[in-house]
Amino acid sequence: MELFFLLIWLDLSLSMIVLPFKTVYVNKNGQIDKNSKEYNSTHFMNDYFNASLYTTIKIGNPSQEMKVMLTYQDCGFIIGQDKKCANDAQYLSQYNSHKSTDFSYTDLYTIPVGYEFDEGCSAVDSMYLYKDLNKKNYENIKKVDFYLGSDTNAPICAIIGFKMDQSDSYCRNLSFINNLKARKTIDNYNWIIKYESNNEGSIIIGANMKDVIPNFNEQYAYRVYSRLIGGTYPWSFNIDEMIVGNKDASFTGNDRWIEIDNDFSFLVGNNEYNKYIHEKYFNDLIAQNICTETEWYHEYNRYYNIIECDKEKIKKEFIDNFPSISFINKDLTAPIIFEGKELFTETKYKYFFNVMFAKYGAGLWIFGKLFLKKYFVMINLNQKLIEIYINKEESNMEKSSTSLKTFLMIFGVIVLLCITGVLSYILGKKLNQIRKKSANELDDEYEYIQKNIVNDN
Repeated sequence: MELFFLLIWLDLSLSMIVLPFKTVYVNKNGQIDKNSKEYNSTHFMNDYFNASLYTTIKIGNPSQEMKVMLTYQDCGFIIGQDKKCANDAQYLSQYNSHKSTDFSYTDLYTIPVGYEFDEGCSAVDSMYLYKDLNKKNYENIKKVDFYLGSDTNAPICAIIGFKMDQSDSYCRNLSFINNLKARKTIDNYNWIIKYESNNEGSIIIGANMKDVIPNFNEQYAYRVYSRLIGGTYPWSFNIDEMIVGNKDASFTGNDRWIEIDNDFSFLVGNNEYNKYIHEKYFNDLIAQNICTETEWYHEYNRYYNIIECDKEKIKKEFIDNFPSISFINKDLTAPIIFEGKELFTETKYKYFFNVMFAKYGAGLWIFGKLFLKKYFVMINLNQKLIEIYINKEESNMEKSSTSLKTFLMIFGVIVLLCITGVLSYILGKKLNQIRKKSANELDDEYEYIQKNIVNDN
């Protein structure tokens, strides 16, 4: 019992904020789903391209429940009739600042925010937020800063952004993490994305990896500083070498990099991987109409090429033996690896390639949910630092476990066949003995009848 309370005390003593999230889903395909034969690359992209996250918080005194988007595309905490949420009506909320006794305007940021709002002002209000990983300790945090863009009774949207752009005064002043740190609600500028299932998880602010990862081992935590691009620091780092398969192909140079985007589901590949993978694997399949490639349009004049393959035509060995891809950065020292099977999404009738290719991709890779689900990633807003936990032992254990399962299955089949063979042999032998016995009995009976006939005569 004492140990139990000690563990609770240790958990509560950590200065962290935990935002449990779910993935936003908006049905854009009507009655067609992934089990429909008509389901194609357009439907696939409608379902999976965006992977926006949202959490639910309580704000104000008395509290009002509000859905909040957690996005890479913004850097501040804003509430209002935001254009970014206009298409997701089911994720709008009601918030009336006049009903909260803890609400007040501030002079932290008093000018309109870009093209999002025509008018607005910074403000503070109390919020109820989780302070522990088990999401049981729900605390009232006083005077949390945000930007109120529209103080109306109409449905509004809330956004907490994690984009890093410290050169912008709006980002510096209205950053959710910066303000929690300034008020000493958290001890550092770290934030971690932790997926607990395919569509749910937590964003943990103010913690270290050792607080979040069971059996944490420091030697598997690799750090790299974010790459400077256009005067800002997106969550990005260079690739020193890119390897396909078991050194089937290797690409080196200084013109390729990775950007992490938690609003995106899969991977966007660069031009050289696009060219190689087509020439080596997909061009012949596309020519034979086994696979097809479709250009898909997204907003802001962005075009992506999507590859889908027909399950009835393509050999499963092609998917099973598809080459892995490894990304090497000299500061990380351990490679980031995606196995071949991870690069496909299977539906009832199709295989979709999880690497999309932007029309104007150049050397950029985008790592989305596929990456964030596989690896723990911690980002430090102040130091512009990205930390990735790459446990090679666990990967080897998973491979060994898979190999062991395969071996046990094969061994089990062999044992079953042996047992079946032995039982068949014993049963056959027994039946043969019964036949012989029956034949002998018939012979004895025949001789007995003949004797009786002779005696009667």
